[in-house]
Amino acid sequence: MKKFLTAIFSIAGTTCALAQEAPTSPLEFSGSVDTYYKYDFAKRPNIPTSFVSDHNSVSLGMIDLALKKKTGKASFVGEISFGPRGQT
Repeated sequence: MKKFLTAIFSIAGTTCALAQEAPTSPLEFSGSVDTYYKYDFAKRPNIPTSFVSDHNSVSLGMIDLALKKKTGKASFVGEISFGPRGQT
């Protein structure tokens, strides 16, 4: 019985799985949106900060769009940003 269990466990431990590569997309798109919400508990109308200046408001910081292309050993990346933080 010990030899039988040893044989079963050694066969189960030596099985191999074939990994298949996922098909790569010729062009990758990605992006992000940067937004802020400010609420001042003292309810002062305007306290300027680096990201939001109006009380109880939502502001857009930046919209970022990126394209990526990989060919062999070389890769190319293009990125464009919109919004107040994208201009700095």
